[in-house]
Amino acid sequence: DNDVRNWLPSGYLETDQYDTFVRKFERDDVVVVAWPDCTLADDRLEKIGESLISGENTRLFHRVISGRSLARELVSEPFDLSPRVAIDRLQGILLGEDGRSTAIVCVLTNEGASDRPETVRAIINAAQEFGISSDNLHMGGPTIDQLALEEESRKSLQQFVGLSALLAGLVAWLCLGQLRLTIVVLAVPLYGASFSLAIVYFAGTPLNLIMIILPTLVYVLGLSGAIHLVNYYWDAIKETNDVVTAPYEAVVRGWAPCCLASLTTGLGLISLLVSDIRPVEDFGWFSGVGVMASLAVMFLLLPSALQVCPPKPRSENASQKFSGWLESGLGFGQRVILARHRVTIFFSVAIMLIAGWSLQNLQTTVSLQARFSEDSRVIKDYLWLENHVGSLVPMEVILKFPADHTLSTMDRLRLMQKVSESLNEIDEVGGTLSAATFTPTISKGGGVGAAARRAAIARKMEGAKDRFIDAKLLHIESNGVESWRISARVAASNTLDYGRFIQDFRDRVKPFIAETEGGQIEAIYTGVIPLIYKAQRVLFRDLFESFLTAFVVIFFVILVIFRQPLGALITMAPNIFPAVVIFGGMTLVGFKVDLGCMVTASVAMGIAVDDTMHFLTWFRRGTRNGMSRTESIQHAYRHCGLALIQTTLICGLGFFVFQFSSYNPTKHFAETMILLLVGALVGDLIFLPAILQSR
Repeated sequence: DNDVRNWLPSGYLETDQYDTFVRKFERDDVVVVAWPDCTLADDRLEKIGESLISGENTRLFHRVISGRSLARELVSEPFDLSPRVAIDRLQGILLGEDGRSTAIVCVLTNEGASDRPETVRAIINAAQEFGISSDNLHMGGPTIDQLALEEESRKSLQQFVGLSALLAGLVAWLCLGQLRLTIVVLAVPLYGASFSLAIVYFAGTPLNLIMIILPTLVYVLGLSGAIHLVNYYWDAIKETNDVVTAPYEAVVRGWAPCCLASLTTGLGLISLLVSDIRPVEDFGWFSGVGVMASLAVMFLLLPSALQVCPPKPRSENASQKFSGWLESGLGFGQRVILARHRVTIFFSVAIMLIAGWSLQNLQTTVSLQARFSEDSRVIKDYLWLENHVGSLVPMEVILKFPADHTLSTMDRLRLMQKVSESLNEIDEVGGTLSAATFTPTISKGGGVGAAARRAAIARKMEGAKDRFIDAKLLHIESNGVESWRISARVAASNTLDYGRFIQDFRDRVKPFIAETEGGQIEAIYTGVIPLIYKAQRVLFRDLFESFLTAFVVIFFVILVIFRQPLGALITMAPNIFPAVVIFGGMTLVGFKVDLGCMVTASVAMGIAVDDTMHFLTWFRRGTRNGMSRTESIQHAYRHCGLALIQTTLICGLGFFVFQFSSYNPTKHFAETMILLLVGALVGDLIFLPAILQSR
């Protein structure tokens, strides 16, 4: 379920106003359909429309209109507009700039909106019946958006998750050097990832554009834990030389840092529950539970597998050489860091401060073009429809007249006509549709003839109220309150400043409302655009709130473990380092954060704390054994430095395949996670040791 209209919970003004709008008028579950030679002269417009509202298709389609049928209605009784005026009024809504190109608008039933694949198949079949191939069909609208999101989500889940596991496995093989051990290490987190998806299924929660990343995230985090546990296993072999007891010793040595690492990562993910964006909230809950479930799976299966199928003793091979290169670089790096720890701290803090300062200009987006690549079919179709027919994204203004308002129906239509003309002057507005679109032009001249004509038009418009109600342009409540709808259309391809646009909208309407006498008129602004704007503002707030929540929770976990408030606070610096630097860098280059990026901030802190826990565990063991501070840091480098590099390589390359996804939230999630993993490695192998070496 990827419907942006369902992202915000009830209780928000924008959500409640949209729900009221839907209840009074109709949901904007429509499909706009056109083809290259779709013009007012094309007889197939009516034929396809009739096909879609007859037979089996009646369960999918409520009604079908076109620029041709609407133009005919405008020139017939009781409206009697001239053909030229009718075309002028429909341009930008259902007629292109040439006054000929048009489209079909299919309004769906509830069943049609819920069964999107079947609905689109019905449209394609109807078009093919009259000689229009699917390749030549251009479709847009909320239903097409959701179907495209579903297809891209499914593609990401089916194609890239397997490739991600395969690539991570190849790197793990290179690091571990043994096929049998690699299979064991890969199978355990794969089982954990499948287990996490099973939890989602049995909870009855649908996947969404963020939740599809869940199995990959749980897999790579589980793989990271498995690599660490295997390193504890090899340490036990080295010290005891006993293959039989080594799995037990690995659990004894590794349970505390592995559990703490998973706990802090899980808490970082669960901190996303503070979000009011439903996909983010679902992702936070299920990924947090999935990480903890994966930990239980790891401690049950991995030691058992190592007991039943113990790996061969380590030997000099390509894996050992590869690890030797990594260890050589690690050794050189630690000598430089320990010798220049003050300089390291200075530059690390300076980079954090610069990046942190830029975060005040962070921008977020949930727009359509932010979710798909420019080469995707849905974006190309939107561009074609907007170039040939008109804008597609609705912004609704509802003028609500109380029952005792003295303004006549004709005067209400005049008011809407003035408001519509003012709204059409906004650059981003392609056109408007309201009951005023159908109103004949009224002469302003004097004389008996002009007065008689105005009176006749007024009577006709009063009698046309039922037609306005059927057209979903007017709603009359049982107490006599009338709600008149003005629907403006904005191009989906526009890079809108939604806040400025909505304010401009309000500023255009307010003067006309204020100048109108006869009673108080309420103007309600709703539609997809206010929902998107609210979602962007909530996303921006949630990004910081979830990160702050994760910081506080993880800080208290570290405080409970180490019982040193100042030490725990200082230790958090390397853990917020990756998120602050990466998101600050995004802001500096003008990148807009989307849903895929947003969830990574809390994930990054959890992963960074994961590495910190392992490093500090070995550091404390060194100090407890009487080593100096420098020797303890070197002890930590020797025992977990290589494992941290290996897990970063494996997890980073596991996310790398999503670079090729045409689904931007997944792609941006992967890109951000790779950068954050590298940032976490820098924080834990450069910044943290420098802090530990300092006073």
